[in-house]
Parts: sequence; C-alpha cells; structure tokens
Amino acid sequence: MFVGKRAKAGAPFPSRPSVARVYDYLLGGKDNFSVDRSHGQWITATVPEVSAGVRAQRALLRRVVRYMLAENPATVVVEGDLRVPGAIISHPLVRTHLDWTRPIGLLLSGVLHLVMDYERPAELTTALIRALPSGSYVFIQHLLDLDDPAAVQLREFMTRSFGRVQFRSLEQVRDLFDGLELVAPGLVRVPDWRPGEEDASVAEDRLTALGLACAGVARKP
Repeated sequence: MFVGKRAKAGAPFPSRPSVARVYDYLLGGKDNFSVDRSHGQWITATVPEVSAGVRAQRALLRRVVRYMLAENPATVVVEGDLRVPGAIISHPLVRTHLDWTRPIGLLLSGVLHLVMDYERPAELTTALIRALPSGSYVFIQHLLDLDDPAAVQLREFMTRSFGRVQFRSLEQVRDLFDGLELVAPGLVRVPDWRPGEEDASVAEDRLTALGLACAGVARKP
C-alpha cells in the first residue's frame, strides 16, 4: 500500500493505552508505547489465543480486499472520526481521489465495536452506505456478544482499559449492513469467511479466539 497525503491528527498520549497501538503491538509492529505493550501482554496472558485472532483478522482483511478489488498502488490515507460520517464523505481527498461513478469498497474492520449504542452505529453505517455508488461492497468485522468466558474477559478488559467497547449479537451486526444483501457465506464467524490456505494450519485451540468475532461482505444494488 502506498500512502499519499495524510490529514493532521492530534498528538499521541504515551501514558494512555490506544486501541490502535495495542493492535499494532499484537501484530508485532513498532508503533506503540510501553503502556500499549503492557496492555497487549495482559490481553495475551488472559486470552492466550488473542494473538492468533488478531493475525486472523489481518488475514481476513487481505481476503476481503482480494475479493473486492485488485491491488491499487494509488492509495490515499485520510484520518477521520467514524462518528461523523459526513465529514469523511465530504473530505476533499475522499471526493477527488475516489471515482464516485464506479463501485467503492467500504472496509469497517474492527471499528464498529468501538462505537457505543448511544452513538447510533446503524445510522452511521447507513450514512456511509447511502453515499456509495451502486455495485459497491461493504465489509464489517465485529466482536460478538457471547457467553464465552474469553469474550467476557476481553470485553471487561477493553472497557476498563479503553473506556469503550460494545460487543453485539449476530443479528445486531447484521442490522449494521442497512438491509444490503450479504454475499456468500453471509455473516459468519471469522474463521468461516472464505478460509484460505493460510488458515488450514490454525490449531484447534486457537479457533476460540477467532470465533469471538464475525465478518461479512455485502453488495449495494
């Protein structure tokens, strides 16, 4: 991926854990602080399979992108607040860089469970989807509200560490697609969305972490 212009963002807070930086640490990245590494280590110790789950999410994202479009070197990165979809849609780089006469891929990977119910996530996704041209695809990956002890532990930790997280049921996640028709295999647990060869080697005991989230792709008529 080639990064073009980037909008300015506020300075990071090295004393506070960041969801993005903890995720980076779990992927083996270097863009994180000590507090992020400490939280990542705690998550890994509490849910030992979580690192496999994070890597599986990244592998899933690659599969979705391959499904939606071929690799495109002309990529532009724009920072925005998902809770203000109008600002994202109207951003000058978004308006000029994308061809709004052709289908567009909207990837909402691991972000909607950070939008609380009182922030009306369905209205946010509806605003984004309605702006897309016909033939566009929408991908959503979301943590699930389960009775699984691992899910309960993860939800409690994310709430305590980041101050926000909203696990949802499969039906609640389905509502976020704004009535779009899901492509096969539908809205399913992460390991079941078009598994590739890289998933064949995933150990059985790691499937628990992978199953804490669901994923789906839908096409706009």
